[in-house]
Amino acid sequence: MQQISFLFMVDAISVSFSKGDRHEKSITLSVFRVKSRYLSGKEVYLGNESYVNDALRRGGTVVLRLFSDEWHYVLLTGEDGEHVYMFDPYYDQEGYGLDDIQIVENCPTRYNRIVPWKYFNKIALKAYSLGPYQGREAIILFNKNTELTSEKTIEYFI
Repeated sequence: MQQISFLFMVDAISVSFSKGDRHEKSITLSVFRVKSRYLSGKEVYLGNESYVNDALRRGGTVVLRLFSDEWHYVLLTGEDGEHVYMFDPYYDQEGYGLDDIQIVENCPTRYNRIVPWKYFNKIALKAYSLGPYQGREAIILFNKNTELTSEKTIEYFI
């Protein structure tokens, strides 16, 4: 298990304007921390007890290696218990001919596919399969400012 934390700083944004004799300049800096975790082998699967689904439920994203015509990486951005919301850069308009894969065109910055879990955990090299365990890998990413943690969550029991 590898966990690495990064500190990212967005470049300074400079805005300047003139009003009469005055010339003003404003500089804004944004800093955010990103936590990551690398998974490989049998750690990479989708299911109720998986690190992948846990990360998606807590506001994280997952870069995932999978097979669809060829090996490539996709970005998982959410899940709803039966489906995964995914941005696939290999944007196939036909959804690989599978009726239960939804092509989404109105959320280009969040996802472009909604894919049932059942496709991912397969070892056979089919559409959206993770393939054999020895080739599976994923990177979980969290924005440390927005990550849902037990410290930031309140549960009520009635």
